Amino acid sequence: YKRQVPCGPINDLKQAFSDKQAKFRSMVSEVYHPNLNSNIPIIGNPIKMSCTPPVTDFSDCLPPLRGQNTWDVLKGVLGYDDDFICSLGDLGVVEFGDVLKK
Repeated sequence: YKRQVPCGPINDLKQAFSDKQAKFRSMVSEVYHPNLNSNIPIIGNPIKMSCTPPVTDFSDCLPPLRGQNTWDVLKGVLGYDDDFICSLGDLGVVEFGDVLKK
């Protein structure tokens, strides 16, 4: 406190989600992820208004699974052909998630 620099702890995700202040402010929510068949923790809305509660149904905007959009990005955005994309998968350079889109 000699220099009056505002500071605080740097938490990892586990510490942040278990913080009593984060829980008190409803900063930790859970949403069901159908592909994982379980609930996943998400960060709650930091804006709290007494007459307008925040949206809590995030089922239509879930984060993608690892590799879920790989094919679309490589083909649709970067313009790679199917054989090249498959070779990247065979080499283990990329993952395609559960569904291969060839």
